[in-house]
Amino acid sequence: MFFILFDISLPSYQLDPVYCPPERRKEMYPYHNKIKQRINNGELIRYEYVDKYKQIAPCLLLYFNTEPYIRPIRAHRFEEYGEIFGTLKK
Repeated sequence: MFFILFDISLPSYQLDPVYCPPERRKEMYPYHNKIKQRINNGELIRYEYVDKYKQIAPCLLLYFNTEPYIRPIRAHRFEEYGEIFGTLKK
């Protein structure tokens, strides 16, 4: 049995199995694209910031009038959604 060890020098955050570089985030599952489309379609009823929702802390909860009714948003997207909400109120 052989083991090959590689000495790779990556920043520790890139060794995280769930790490995704910012330039690839838009290429992944269109979770946020679908949510933005639903907001543009007028399906958003309300939103609230909560300390914890399931395993997401802190969390922005979006409430829609169609299924799925509740969509959680992680903290690194708060600013992006804040801008969207700012345009809705005008």
